[in-house]
Amino acid sequence: MDTNVSILAASGLGLVWPILQFIIGLGLMVFVHELGHFLAAKWVGIKVERFALGFGPRVLGFVKGETDNCVNLLPLGGYIKMLGQEDFAPLQDNKKVDPRSYEAKSVGARMIVISAGVVMNAITAFIMFTVIAMVGYDFPAPVLGAVKPHFPAAETRITWTSGPEVTTQPVTTTGLEVGDRVTAVDGNGVMLGIIGREINRFDHLAIISAMSDREDRYRFTIERRVDGNTWQGTGDVGVKMHGGRLSFGLGPAMSTEVVHIESDTITPPEDPFLDKDRVIAIAGRKIEHSWQVEPALRDANGLTVPVTVLRDGKEVNLTAPRLIYSKETVAYLPDGTKLNLNDYDFDLEDGNMVLVSYETGKKTTCPRDDLRVVRADQGLDVLGMTPRLTSAAIMKDSPAGKAGMEPGDVILNYGDTSLPTNKHMHETSDKAVKNGNKGVTLAVERDGKMLEPFKVKPIKGERSAIVGFVLGMDLAHPVVAYVRPNSPAARAGVEAGCAIEKVNDRPIADWAELIAALRLLASKDVTLTIRRSARPDAEAATADIGTLDDKAFDPNDYKFNMFINPNKGFFDPIMLTVQKTGLGEAMVWSLREAGGFMISIYVSIRSLVLGNVSANQFVGPLGMGGIAVKMAERGFMPFFYFMAIISAILAVMNFLPFPVVDGGHAVFLIIEKIRGKPLPIKVMNITQLAGLILLGMVFIALTYQDISRFFL
Repeated sequence: MDTNVSILAASGLGLVWPILQFIIGLGLMVFVHELGHFLAAKWVGIKVERFALGFGPRVLGFVKGETDNCVNLLPLGGYIKMLGQEDFAPLQDNKKVDPRSYEAKSVGARMIVISAGVVMNAITAFIMFTVIAMVGYDFPAPVLGAVKPHFPAAETRITWTSGPEVTTQPVTTTGLEVGDRVTAVDGNGVMLGIIGREINRFDHLAIISAMSDREDRYRFTIERRVDGNTWQGTGDVGVKMHGGRLSFGLGPAMSTEVVHIESDTITPPEDPFLDKDRVIAIAGRKIEHSWQVEPALRDANGLTVPVTVLRDGKEVNLTAPRLIYSKETVAYLPDGTKLNLNDYDFDLEDGNMVLVSYETGKKTTCPRDDLRVVRADQGLDVLGMTPRLTSAAIMKDSPAGKAGMEPGDVILNYGDTSLPTNKHMHETSDKAVKNGNKGVTLAVERDGKMLEPFKVKPIKGERSAIVGFVLGMDLAHPVVAYVRPNSPAARAGVEAGCAIEKVNDRPIADWAELIAALRLLASKDVTLTIRRSARPDAEAATADIGTLDDKAFDPNDYKFNMFINPNKGFFDPIMLTVQKTGLGEAMVWSLREAGGFMISIYVSIRSLVLGNVSANQFVGPLGMGGIAVKMAERGFMPFFYFMAIISAILAVMNFLPFPVVDGGHAVFLIIEKIRGKPLPIKVMNITQLAGLILLGMVFIALTYQDISRFFL
């Protein structure tokens, strides 16, 4: 799959308004903060020389009274300049003090001014969250859509105290399951005091786990639907490091409503789904929840499947494609050893993949390129064989579209590579862009006929070069494009270009039939009948695979889908509306929401110091901007909610005991009050300079980290 399609599409004008919304929203939050300082300064009699939004050169503004109100070039914050206050200039001894200057006022008056910005941001966040509570806001419901193997949630012992089979003795089972609903969490975690034990949002589960200590354990109260009946039980769940933070190992459940993410891809005619279709049946099997979709597709047959959707209140019967992929967790080492990435925690160190077994703790290190993740490199691996690639969808105005490529074209050659894989395509495109981009020769087959080769010119993308089409797989023809080294097929003599005709005595017409045949042959000897090329008159041969075991073929290694366009599918979680009817209830909810985000900043810093969260989990200005833009794309209320979070975060970050920011000034004032006089000028200057340097280093590090997430 050409994962850069959405990246290129995002470069269009559709992002202009969300970006403007973020700039305006951030400007308002900064304005509120500085307004607090301004009003407090005026109240205690301090002259304010400048009220500025942004830093750097002055762009526009006006002078009112004694204050220059202006907007500066760099929209990265703001400040007010009070008479006698110099944040970035060295302080001087024996300086004449103006009675209306900042330094001439009492410690108490200066503390009021310093803290006023933080107070205004906190009040703003509280008001915004109150409005959100009154209007109502949709949050992901605490229903499980994924339970990660080897994590505490998958291994907890659940005691069921209510259910059809519970009589005098409680029933016990192991592990939470998809579809379970978490209704309450009890324990001593830091965030529980703010969130409360009752759980009605999935994000609260994520916050509780991420802000935990490694030894924390929680008692979950769980509801599970079994054969139309509701079971209730409890289980003790701990936390485990994953991806740089502590986790229960849970994911939210998706809804069955089809969502189309706006992009410039052309959806092929075979895609039968419309936006907002709700899937209610697959192959005659009733579908109520998203976790029922995969089993229904797995148990179906063929390359298409009958689907019933609810469209505009009416049932509509469709025929959808039945797509087959290797799971994202299936990977191979060069010697043919198969790995299930669910069994490992992994990280990248000095270009090497470091895998740590969850079961044994054993560490395995290998070069990054030696770990072949099938879904990323080939898409599908059956006995080590991979289908030919196709163009599933074309981007408008892309190199592929301009060259005349159409959806459904089978890729025969790309550059010097015959029957390329996804990995080969990306490597060839990257090389072409790096070497001056004179174009890459592309040969395709359309409707069974080979077209004259043509050239495409990949363009530079954020992560890799972009051709402009979504890669699919030619599942309709059992032609082998690639054979993984040291695989069962390679050892049996299968080569790229071969066509599979039979599995033992069963004829094979497509890749779905190949997988279906192999599923019935576990622990049995398997022989493939192949032709040395896709031509009907090609030489026939046999390939002895040997006894079929789980290492050679495991039916659980495959995932099924019915959406050709990667920008269409079940992308939205099951949502639950939180709405408070009374102002009092809304204010209580707002207090918890704003307080939770404020306290989480301190808890995050504590977790970082204790090693319970990795520094790569933090985002900087660019990262926050990216999140804000995504929220703005989703609509006004998600953006409004995120800006309320920003206001709460600004309140906390500005009052951290850090030189240069408000919290650092407050520390100086407290010391001055205790000593009866300010710190020596030299000490304050050195401290301010050190704080400024450290703040700059943190800013640069976070910005680099933000950039690396998208570009490196």
